[in-house]
Amino acid sequence: MLPSRFAFRVDADATSPRAQRRHFAWGALVIAALLAIVVVRTDAQKLTFRQLTPDQGLLSSRVDAIQQDSYGFIWFGSPRGLSRYDGFSFTAYRHRTDDSTSLADNRTNTVFEDRDKVLWVGTNLGFSRYDRARDAFTNFELAPGDTVVVNVIAEAQGSLWIGTARGLYQFDRARGKAYPFRPDLFTGLEVMSIYEDGAKHLWIGTRNSGARELD
Repeated sequence: MLPSRFAFRVDADATSPRAQRRHFAWGALVIAALLAIVVVRTDAQKLTFRQLTPDQGLLSSRVDAIQQDSYGFIWFGSPRGLSRYDGFSFTAYRHRTDDSTSLADNRTNTVFEDRDKVLWVGTNLGFSRYDRARDAFTNFELAPGDTVVVNVIAEAQGSLWIGTARGLYQFDRARGKAYPFRPDLFTGLEVMSIYEDGAKHLWIGTRNSGARELD
């Protein structure tokens, strides 16, 4: 057992001004180190935003759809047509009345790439399939002789689904034709979103009429 006088000296040294200054210095160093870690993490989380506008070549300041394809291009759908961005410049795609291989309509509502890397574009006058080799489009009507607004295109349960202002359609890619799906459920409904969950159930979101689940 240590002599009581030595123990007293230890206690006295611990509370001496010199010891207190030393403890304070160590505490300050620890706090500074923790703050430095926080600052580094905060800096790492900072995001840099770059605005893309018609001044850079974007067709419209209003963008209704965005899709990055498997080749790295980013596609922007707008009321004035479709813009393809390669990271440096834009390529514009518009509807031209004298060109059947142009976009179906300038009012582009949705852009989607399927599992085969085919790009589909939904417009206010049907939808288009993009042909990369020809840099051109093949256009499809949902109701021959009539116009149907396409809001969303999605792939689920092995099929291509077209959500429109007049219900839900299932597209047969081999025949190049779309068929109304369950008119008893979707006629008169405007389909806005389509989602397939992990159990392969299909969820259909509508405007003002809630959602539907299809097994």
